[in-house]
Amino acid sequence: MAEPISFDIKPCSAALTQSHFIIDDQPPICSATMAGLFVRTCKKYGNKDALVFRHPDSDRLSVTFTELLNGAEAVADVLMASGVEVGDTVGIIGPNCPEWVMAEYGVCLTGGVGVRLFSASKSVDDLRFVTSKADCKGILFHPGRDGEFQELIESFLSGVNALDFVFSLTDLNRKFKCLDVMHLALTDSESYQKKKLEERLKKIAATDIVSIYLTSGSTGFPKLVALNSVNILNQCPGQLARYGLKGDDILLTDRPFSHVGSFSHFTVCPGLTRIIIDPNVSMNPNNAEYVFRVIEEEKPTSALLFLYLLHKYLEIKETAKYNLKTLKLIMTGGQPTPRDVIDRVLQYVPVQHLYGSTELSGGAIIASLPTDDLDVQRNNTGYPMPLTEMKIVDEAGEVCPTGDHGELYVKTPLALVCYWKDEEKTNSVKTKDGWYKTGDVAIMNEHGYVKILGRKDDAIQRAAIKIFPAVVEKHLLQLEEIDKAVVVGVPDEAYGEELCACIIPKQVSPQQTLDEIKQLKRKVRECSAGYLYDVNYVLVWDSLPLNANQKLDRKRVKEMAAEQVHLGI
Repeated sequence: MAEPISFDIKPCSAALTQSHFIIDDQPPICSATMAGLFVRTCKKYGNKDALVFRHPDSDRLSVTFTELLNGAEAVADVLMASGVEVGDTVGIIGPNCPEWVMAEYGVCLTGGVGVRLFSASKSVDDLRFVTSKADCKGILFHPGRDGEFQELIESFLSGVNALDFVFSLTDLNRKFKCLDVMHLALTDSESYQKKKLEERLKKIAATDIVSIYLTSGSTGFPKLVALNSVNILNQCPGQLARYGLKGDDILLTDRPFSHVGSFSHFTVCPGLTRIIIDPNVSMNPNNAEYVFRVIEEEKPTSALLFLYLLHKYLEIKETAKYNLKTLKLIMTGGQPTPRDVIDRVLQYVPVQHLYGSTELSGGAIIASLPTDDLDVQRNNTGYPMPLTEMKIVDEAGEVCPTGDHGELYVKTPLALVCYWKDEEKTNSVKTKDGWYKTGDVAIMNEHGYVKILGRKDDAIQRAAIKIFPAVVEKHLLQLEEIDKAVVVGVPDEAYGEELCACIIPKQVSPQQTLDEIKQLKRKVRECSAGYLYDVNYVLVWDSLPLNANQKLDRKRVKEMAAEQVHLGI
């Protein structure tokens, strides 16, 4: 059985009067380059497993730190021969696979900038927009298990002539120049042009941009978030301490590599082993059993899991179907989490709910403390992370008293360098004195705990009152019949906007009778968070629209809800 988790960080005991806080005992800021730290780590841990890939339709595949370095150096060698210089951008696209990680670090070793193209998107238009906006010199791609990415690349190239190169990362096809990275990873790295790589590493600075991540694009084409080594590497020390993870721990993740929450640097650079399940598997509820079978076999000590898997975790623990005793921590985030689910999971294992964003390097800047009592965890999103100063400000930009809501501002080395080639958007979120405006509305209590209420832009203006959807959604999710709930504003002549709840029942069936649906709608209307938050319209759906990054497309929900309410559905 896993040792109980321990936390070095204790909450602030002093009573704050203003919503402005930074925790004591900050770790030093890391000023290494990602390329340099990657090389040192791989040499240090050698034959230890860095990555383990699991898929129900293929054999277990493990990659050691030595093999990861060999593959990355092979990619870097080819890229340098293709003319990639420090600062050049190279797109990467494909499924979760070893070749992706080797490509990512290969670009890093050249001093280039890896552009993480959406793994979930099949939009040629998005691909053309991003590669053009990012000035990509070339693309590295994996064709995918069923050739889906090869088809996308072929369609993309039919209207693009500006790339210097397109390389396939495997020999599964012969239509493109092939690196066959996995084969090269198993060969003697001394065959590479080591001296040239060593000279190139000397030209790379910690402040150089190393990665471009894409935001969700729910309001149009995606924004390109540019991060440097300082942003990325300073996630690790404080967060590992907060999560209670050490060098011998094993982390299981279920996020796509294109997603900022799947940072390989978080485990590779400190020398941890990561178990990776293809997101096309883990995001499918029919595969939940497989995820927990992998946990039993691989024995991870921590896991980052989608919300639906927490429900399955409870079912498995109650039936003792799988041995999950090695888990000492479960992390989740990216969507509202019903408190009753967390309460039940906490009977078996500590849970951390994480809050962060792409612009903050994908790392959590707020995380719950599992050692807190349940009331503290229920009433707050969490506690600020190390290297993160926070304040809540009002419309005039003044710091709010504790307990008042306002916009959350953050000052941290994790904050983005810029939106690539978009000075106007960068200046709209970064102040001259170094604060990043999150765009989220929050409350801070007298001990520094923060509660996120929702997006500033998502606020519903009902008459003269601003209502934050998360407050209402939290109450709706307490109903045992509801699996998911999204609250949006729809046009109303009298109030400007009225509240509309779009819900997905736990039991979605075409056999549901009209009376059953009416009864569920009545329960939703009666589940009030106060008279100001009364839901006027209820729509019962079987799914919610997602954007290219597989996150809720709230803008599309609002459009669909307004249309259905207008039609009287």
